[in-house]
Amino acid sequence: MLSLQPGASLWVLELGEPDENVLRIVAVEAMPNGEPEDFDAGILAVPVAPTAASRTFEIVWDSYASYLIENESYSMPLSEELSGRGLHVTSSSQLLDFVSSTGIAPQVLGQLMHWCLVCDRHVVHVVGASPPTIKTQDHPTPRAR
Repeated sequence: MLSLQPGASLWVLELGEPDENVLRIVAVEAMPNGEPEDFDAGILAVPVAPTAASRTFEIVWDSYASYLIENESYSMPLSEELSGRGLHVTSSSQLLDFVSSTGIAPQVLGQLMHWCLVCDRHVVHVVGASPPTIKTQDHPTPRAR
């Protein structure tokens, strides 16, 4: 669905609704880049950032029933199939149960699925009936964070 380069994670660059009930996310690959630095109290970590080899992904849901954005620092994996960086999909989750029990989306849209985009700093959950379209662009201009 969305294949990352080995060792890469994702950063959300843009998230919005370009049209009514259309969700668009632009994310860029970020990779370990450089020498280890003192992260905190003597803990060394390699900086992670987009590089010249990073790709940008435009992910668009033309329709959705619900979406939720979490701060990745406070998020817990919902299941094994929704863990790890990248875009995952499942047909069974607490979010699906909630959306199905509090509205008419299943009756109107049909079988709902739960997509989970796991990035550094953000976890985006989308519930809908149709998968997103994904466009990939190679070698974006790296942006500082």
